[in-house]
Amino acid sequence: MDSLQIKAPAKINLLLKIEGRRDDGYHLLSMLNAMLTLHDEIILTRKKASDGVLLQPAGGYWNNIDSNPQFNLAGRAALRFMAEFDLDLGLKIELTKNIPSGSGLGGGSSDAAAVLRGMRVLFGPELRAKEFTPQEISEKCNLIALSLGADVPFFLGQSPLAFVEGIGEILTPLAPLKWLNKRECLLIFPPFSVPTPAVFSELRATRNLHSFKSDKSFRDALKGAFVSSTNSFEHFAHYMTNDLSEIVCRMHPELKTLLLELQEIDGLVCSISGSGSAIYVLPIFEEFFDMSRISRVEQIAGRHFATFVRTNFLAIL
Repeated sequence: MDSLQIKAPAKINLLLKIEGRRDDGYHLLSMLNAMLTLHDEIILTRKKASDGVLLQPAGGYWNNIDSNPQFNLAGRAALRFMAEFDLDLGLKIELTKNIPSGSGLGGGSSDAAAVLRGMRVLFGPELRAKEFTPQEISEKCNLIALSLGADVPFFLGQSPLAFVEGIGEILTPLAPLKWLNKRECLLIFPPFSVPTPAVFSELRATRNLHSFKSDKSFRDALKGAFVSSTNSFEHFAHYMTNDLSEIVCRMHPELKTLLLELQEIDGLVCSISGSGSAIYVLPIFEEFFDMSRISRVEQIAGRHFATFVRTNFLAIL
């Protein structure tokens, strides 16, 4: 096999809580992540060793994205894979960015995970020749993923729905529920990105380390509410929170204005995903996504020069 095409799905955070901070500076998180059908498109092609790792933009949202593989998560994933498995090979990564960078939808992390998955397949003969077992390959890929960012292990795990805890290394996959599967999700992309490091830097500057507290009772109640098949989205919705929202809105007051306008539409739940800048809009009841409400969301997005996208939750990856 000389070439492989892969989809790298977006995600939203139905929950994001800061649970503390380690001595090494990493924040401890509790997140409920859900993958979407919106995805980046990646083509991996074997090249001769002298070519190294090549990252080629193939369309989409490439503004403010560095095509140098050393400064792009997809490229860094490939470079670390080569180094970890001692492979002297070349790889071209053709990347179509349908997920805007700096939107809080995990596009870069998903790209990195997709590259790791694809390289396992593409360079399978070389890995077997070096006598790596499937377990060893999985363990090494998991370590690479965690070194690249808190969202990469989630995408590498390929469960469309999961609780993510710690610094991203603790994953609890969940079976997609009937009331969430294929539910439509509206996304709003403001005309600017929000770099995640800047948000966490602001968080550290404005909140004392000791103000971050783990809330196990909340997590247990949330898990119980979510996994119970008898509960509806209406029951779960009041658990949804994002501890980064206040910081992001303070950094970008126009986001707060946009959120407040959206929250005036009855029957909908609106939130910033991750560290922003994207906002997602969900119906409390599926029938609440009528054309009237959808049109109002689109009109509000337009007034703020934001891009409006309709997508769905991913039931099967």
